[in-house]
Parts: sequence; C-alpha cells; structure tokens
Amino acid sequence: LVPPMSAAAVQATRLPDWQLRLAHLVEIRRDQPFVWGERDCATWAADVVQAVTGCDPAADVRQTYGTALQALALSQRMQGLTRVCRERLGPRVRTSLAQPGDIGLAREGGLPMLVACVGAAWMGQGPHGLAMVRPDAVRVAWRCC
Repeated sequence: LVPPMSAAAVQATRLPDWQLRLAHLVEIRRDQPFVWGERDCATWAADVVQAVTGCDPAADVRQTYGTALQALALSQRMQGLTRVCRERLGPRVRTSLAQPGDIGLAREGGLPMLVACVGAAWMGQGPHGLAMVRPDAVRVAWRCC
C-alpha cells in the first residue's frame, strides 16, 4: 500500500493567492482532454489542492499509472477513492457547505469521480476538458486543507 501523506500535509493552509491560482488552473485545464495519470479525475483533484495550498496530495503516486487498468489497480491497492480522500484531505464537510478548492466524490454514469468546488459549481475532468457536474451528483466532500 501507498502510505498516506503526513499529517502536516493534510493540515496545509490556503496560500494568499489561492483564488488566482485556482482560476488559472481552471483556465489552463478547461479544454485539455482526459489522459490517464495526467488529466483524470484524481490528478484534477490533486492539482486543485496543490493550486490552493501548495501541497500535492498525490505526489507519491503521480506518473505511476497510464491506463484505466493501472488506475483501477492503484485505487484497489489504496482501498478506494473515499479512503484516499479521507486520509489525504481535510475534514469531511456537507456538500452544500463546500468552498472553492474543496474536493468532492461524485457519481457520474454510475462511476466514482473526484470533482472540485469552483465557486457555485462543481467541475471534473471530462473526456474533452473540464466539465460541470450536477451538485446532486456529489455525494461527499472534504476540505482541501
């Protein structure tokens, strides 16, 4: 198993310019297509947390998978996305109280998907770039820090 991030990383704080950094990330990722291990739901969530806090919750697993099968195997070794988020992000929050930069777990097309709160909306990595996700699809959320 991949060990969880240190407690210090989980308790990161927002950078002074986090709003600009998050907006910049959304802008550059808006039209970038899905690529396993580079631009998938997990890397999107980790990139959001890194933009907001400067800490990368996926630093130890980046570039360790490049296919759906490899991603599934990694997820299974780590005991699922919910456990990863519980161990590597801040406290769980009600989805209705999520703030920009917080991470959610949604169900889209019957599959789990990590998404990020970007203000009044949730966004996730879609096939052709970032896509809006219905708020009622987000089942649980965690503070990014």
